[in-house]
Amino acid sequence: MTISIPANAQFKIGPKVGISMSSFDYSNGKDISSKTGITAGLLCEYISPWHGLGFDVALMYESRRANWEKDMNTDLENDKLTVNNMEYINIPINLKWKYSLPVIAVFATAGPQFSFLADKSIIAGQITGIKRNSTEIGFNLGLGVEFFKALQISAGHYWATNPILETNAGEWKARTWTIGAAYLF
Repeated sequence: MTISIPANAQFKIGPKVGISMSSFDYSNGKDISSKTGITAGLLCEYISPWHGLGFDVALMYESRRANWEKDMNTDLENDKLTVNNMEYINIPINLKWKYSLPVIAVFATAGPQFSFLADKSIIAGQITGIKRNSTEIGFNLGLGVEFFKALQISAGHYWATNPILETNAGEWKARTWTIGAAYLF
């Protein structure tokens, strides 16, 4: 007796764009409010015929922004700081589950993200002794909807596991909400 299973695995690739809202958690308990940035890049997706499991990998540019204007209780002489555009190259590698219907599909993603600081001149302000880490590793969770097997609308959250900025008084870790759209071919 033999059983036949259709082999309709799907590999797709296409552009992805979106907006991001980043905040920075300071180790002394003060969070920094978000500012809107942009994200754009290329998304690759592979979904196996086995229960809609697969993965997606992307190469994304992201611009994060934040301002510290008042007392941050950093124990530093002057703690005014402005972070203009923190430009990153992000590589998220996500496990993906997709449930498809004829016109619409829903999906969930989870996985690590590797981020590389592309612009080292991000800091303008009066805090001395800041160390900028050029790499960041974190974790993504996301949900989305796909229309007509091509247009994906998604939302996700990213938690950095290592700090991006450090001083002798504390460290800042990024937290980012992203809303994006991708068109896959």
